[in-house]
Order: sequence, then structure tokens, then C-alpha cells
Amino acid sequence: MNALRALLATRRARVALLLAAALAVALWQNPVTDHLGYPSALVAALFASVAGAVCGAGLTVSLRTRALPSPASHALTVAGLFPVALVALTALGVLAHGLVAPACGPSQGAVYWLLVALPGAALAGLVGLALGALTRERGRATLLAALLVPAFIVWSVARFYTSPTIFAYDPFFGFFPGALYDERIPLGLALVTYRAGTLGWIVAIAGLVHARWSPEVSLRGEAPWRARFPSLAVSLLGLALGVGVWLAGPSLGHRHTARDIAERLEGETWSRRCVVWYDRSIDARQARRTARDCDVRVEQLEDFYGVRHPQRIAVFLFANADQKQSLMGAADTYIAKPWRSEVYLQYAPFPHPVLKHELAHVVAAAMAPGPFHITARASLLPVPALVEGAAVAAAWEGESEATPHQWSRAMLEASMAPRVSQLAGLGFFANASVTAYTAAGSFCRWLHDTRGAARFRALYASGDFEAAYGEPLPALERAWHTFLRTVPTSERTLTRARTRFRRASVFARQCPYELESVADAAARHLDAGDVARARSEYGTLVAQDPTDTRHRAGLAIALVRGGDLTAADRVADAAADALGPAAGNRIRTAIADGVWRWRGGDEALARYDRVDASLLEEDEARTLTLKRATLRAGGDLAEAFRDLLIGRGELDPAPVAAMARLAPMRTPLAAYLVGRQLYQHERFAEALAALDLDLIAQSGDARVVAEARRMIATAQYLSGNPSAARAQFDALARDAARPEGLRDTARDQVDRIDREARRAARP
Repeated sequence: MNALRALLATRRARVALLLAAALAVALWQNPVTDHLGYPSALVAALFASVAGAVCGAGLTVSLRTRALPSPASHALTVAGLFPVALVALTALGVLAHGLVAPACGPSQGAVYWLLVALPGAALAGLVGLALGALTRERGRATLLAALLVPAFIVWSVARFYTSPTIFAYDPFFGFFPGALYDERIPLGLALVTYRAGTLGWIVAIAGLVHARWSPEVSLRGEAPWRARFPSLAVSLLGLALGVGVWLAGPSLGHRHTARDIAERLEGETWSRRCVVWYDRSIDARQARRTARDCDVRVEQLEDFYGVRHPQRIAVFLFANADQKQSLMGAADTYIAKPWRSEVYLQYAPFPHPVLKHELAHVVAAAMAPGPFHITARASLLPVPALVEGAAVAAAWEGESEATPHQWSRAMLEASMAPRVSQLAGLGFFANASVTAYTAAGSFCRWLHDTRGAARFRALYASGDFEAAYGEPLPALERAWHTFLRTVPTSERTLTRARTRFRRASVFARQCPYELESVADAAARHLDAGDVARARSEYGTLVAQDPTDTRHRAGLAIALVRGGDLTAADRVADAAADALGPAAGNRIRTAIADGVWRWRGGDEALARYDRVDASLLEEDEARTLTLKRATLRAGGDLAEAFRDLLIGRGELDPAPVAAMARLAPMRTPLAAYLVGRQLYQHERFAEALAALDLDLIAQSGDARVVAEARRMIATAQYLSGNPSAARAQFDALARDAARPEGLRDTARDQVDRIDREARRAARP
């Protein structure tokens, strides 16, 4: 009791208790932290670790000042459990919010708190006690304790800077995932093993303090060796565990260097400007194509920015999102580190849709000073509107069928456009990524095109709009808005924007990290035929995240499988009312798919006919017209298409069965579908033979013909016939009926071929 009384007698302990209660209330203010979950656990871990270290140091000062005798075991218990009590108090306060708001996976949240917040807090309290006992100078002990957690944060930042990883395992805050937009927070063996190491350090420090503790509250005890031996032995065991886990860190997934990742991936291919490290499960031809693509992209980006990137760029190509997350930290988010000349991608077929954007970050490094070589205030605080906007502006093609200018005009017309001043700071992350990236990219492209690359380089280097352009940011924003109102934008884009940009930011949604696991479970249960459970889970998802059309579509499909088509239609109507007609349209398409799979084609065709193709993405609209056409044709063509994309009852789609039906046919749609399957399996010679453009044109569907032309062009390019490919891409680029974004993509392919031809012609 002496130790507890001594601690509670200190001002710092009383303030810590008050702050814990205040922190709990503060966590209520944001839907990301107002429940037991990873974000709230991280905040609690940081607070309790700092407070625990300072209070642990204060305990020794208080015991010494008040001359209160306290055995080592008592001091250790109080120092270790007080920060745990701070965590518990904060958790109780957060739980109290559940009385007035829905809980978000409380069992999963409790595990986060147990693994993230508690061990580090206890360790910090013990380290603080040891620091206080090591020195008799009160101010020095407190200062060292206060700097303990920040010092380890600096260490984590240093590892972020010097290695490919963006995640950080830390003895005090436990784990930080790195990617702000990723909603999958890994809670697995890596964190458990890391916390085993934390336990080792707790035991090591507790054993050492117990062995060396003296009545004068210092670590200079003179007890006989035999009396100290058991405590020292325990300390050594803890030390062995802590050091062992640290040394095994790379194999346990706690940290990785570039060499570690390259060795794990195993594959390696070099080009003039790039090196691609790729997982051995990826075909070597695809890796070589990525390296070849990288060369072209770097040259394009250098021309756009007006710079020369001096280093070879490393592209880490992972097999999938899970592997990328385990090795460097980002699952669904693509990452580049400009200061390391590295980009990190999961595999996608050539041409990789995100490679140019990520390379843009690296090439743009030539415009900005260190240490991070991105636009940053005081060299450390990034300006997201310029960092991401510059990349979107340079990798302009392929963002969507509409250009960022067209989407930005649609946002402006719908009063959904974010302020540029907001995007320039942390407000960037208050918007959904699609909103923030699109608006920032359009603004940066407008600056580059209207005021020149030289001044844009000056802006990117300083982040100072007025210094670069002689105009304040509000004036530039008004001029940009004036320009946007002159951008030709279809009614289709204006309408779809009301759905596309309605999505809330991850920081404005209820339980985003917990709901991701619920969504995974709902999909598994639906696939397994547990319709009632899937329906309940999708209902929860829609209630807690009403801006995600995927959850509404999942609920509608579960209702179709359960036979309640009326309720499924109500889901589509509600989506149209809440998120715009494009959302309702997309869900009605999913309902029709479910009806065809589980109830047959006649009823499905009637539903497909009620869907407005103009409100779908180009690929979705093309697929819709194919569904209508094949259902009207009936017979083997309809059955083949059903096998290809829809499935039949419990049987999932089976391309092999579809090809067996399609092969004997000689019709426009059969030629297109067979050619597409051969193209996707890289049977380019056979695909070119099947994709008879004159025959496919007889279908009368412009979208199908354009997609066939695109596949022919890509197959010709990859088969070594760039001149024929260029002619096809040029035809797509000149087709005024095509959406502007898709025409830009075709122009980009023409530019690729021209650049490679010029390079080949050089002596």
C-alpha cells in the first residue's frame, strides 16, 4: 500500500487519471474511435505508455521523498499496473458510448486493446520505475521517462525512411499499419509473436529491478549474490525471449529490408531504367513486360515534369494484396517511396493500371528537396493536394472513362467539390480517396497546362502557391472552377458523379476497420449458402455504412437467393434515393444476375431491360448489352454466357464449359466471347484469329466492337506487331463517340509505341 499511496500522492498520477477519463470522452467525437477497435486502442496505447513511464519515474521520486519503505515487488506491481488501469479506465469510457451508439465488433475490439494497448503500457511503467531508480535527480528521471515513447516513435519513423515497410511494430504502441486508406488491419500471428517479445522485456526489466532494488529506492542494492540469483535468472530468461523475438523479426514479419523482400519474392528482371523484383508465382513474361512498361512510363513522366530522374527505379511486384501487406504493409493501397526510388504493387496484367501513377511519385522526386523528396512544408509536413495531385496529373490516362477534369466539373455542378485549401492539409484525408485524388489531380493538371511545367516545378518544390504563381490559392481555385465549367461533360457523367463521390471517407464512416471483416464473413456465408446469416450481416453493413453500394448489392443478392424479390427491389430503390440513380441501377443489375442464376433467363431478361445502361461504367454497360443480346438469342449462346459469367444455381461460372458451347458457333457475339477468353489467357495468336472485327461489327454494339479492337491492338503489340497495334489504338483514339477518358488511354498507347520505335531507331 505504501507504493500505491506514494504514486497517488503525486500530481502526475492524478492528472493521468483525469486525462484518461477526458480521453475516453474525446474518443467519442469520431466514428473511427468511438468504440473498442484498433484506432482507439492505438490512441490509448500512446497515452498510457507516455503517462505510465512518467508516473513510474514519479513513483520512485515519491517513495524516496516521503521515505516510505516499499519492497521491490510492491513497487513493480504498482508501476506496471497503474498504466494498465489507465488503459482500463479509457476502455470503460469508450464502452460507455456503446449505450447510445451501435457497438462495432466488441470481441475483436477487445483483442485489439489486449494486444495493442496493454503490454506497452505495462512495459512503459516498469521502464519509468527503473529510470527513476537509476538517478536521484528528479527532473532528469522525468525527462528521460517523457522522452521514452517519442524516442521509439522516432526510431519507427527512421525504419519507415530506411526500408520499404510502411508498418511499424513497437514495444509501446504495438502496431501501426502505415496506410491510412487501408481498411484491413492485420490481427494475426505477427502481432502475437511481437507481444511475446514485449512480455520478455517486461520480465527482464522486472527481474533486474527486483534483483537490484534497495531500501533507498535505487538500483544499487548490495544484497548477496545468492539472494539476487533467482531474480537475475528470471531477468535473463526474459531478456533471451525479448532478444530472440527481435532477432527473428524478419522471419516473424515484424520488419523487412529491401533485401529481405527481394529474397522472399525471388524473381528479378532488369531494364534500362528499372529493376522489377517479382514473386515467382508471376509469369516471367509478365515481369519483363512490367519492366519494359516501366521504361516507357519513366520517359513519359520525365517529359511531363521536365526533369530527369537520376536513379534506377525498383518495382516490387507482389503476387497479391495479402503478400504485399505482410511484407511491406499496404494491402489495398498502392505505395511509392520517392526518396528510395521504389514502388510497391500487386500483380495486374499488362499494362499495369497503377504503375504510371506510382512511378510519377518517384520521378517527381527530382522536383522536391529532401529528406522525402515530396512537397512538404518545413521539409516534413506533406501537402497531399500536390503530392497526389501531381501524380494524377502526370498519369492522366486510365483514371476512368471520364477524365479527372470531367469528374471534377461534375462534382462542382453537384456542389460536392472539396476546397483546394482543405486538400492541401490533413483535410485531404477527410474526403474519400476517389474524391480527393480526382479533384487534386484536375487542379494540378490545370496548373501545369495553363501556367507551364517550370512554375509547376517551383510549386512542387516549395508548396507555396503565391510564390510560384503570384496569385493566392483562392484566386487560383476560382480560375480553375471557371475552366471546369467549360469542360464538355456528358449528362451521364454528371448523373453518375452523384453516386461516385457520395462515398464517405474512412475517417467519417462508422466502424470502417471492423466492417471489413464483417463484409468478408458475409461474402463467405453467402457463397456457402447460409443465406439467413449473410442477409443479417449485409443488413448490419448497410445500416452502419450506407454509402457503400457493394454492401447494398450483397444484401440484395442475399434476398434474391432467399426468394424475396420484393425486398431486393426495395434495396435498389433505397439505394437510388440515398446515393443517386446510378447506385440503384447497379444494384438492379446485380439483382437481375441473381435472378438469372437462381430462377432462370426469362425473368432476368425483363429485369435487364429495365436497367439504364447509360448509368453504368463502360465495362458494366457493355456486359449488360451482352446479357440482353445473349438472352434474346437464347439456346446455346445464352447458356454459354450463363456458364461464362453468371453461374447456374450452386454451380459457379465455368469458362471451360462456356468455351465448349461457344467453339462451334460462328456468330458475332460468339466470336467476341471466344476471342476474349483466349486473349485473357494470353493465347494471342488464337485470339487474333477469333476476334474477326468485321464479323463482330455485325453485332451492332459499338462498345463490343471497341473492346474487340482494344484486345486486338494489345494482342498485336504483345505479339511483336507494333505498327498494326498502333493503327488500332489510333482508331480508338480518333473515335469521337468514345468517352474521353478511354480515348486518352488509347492515345497513351500510341505514344508508347511511337517512343519505342524512336528508341529502336537510335544508333
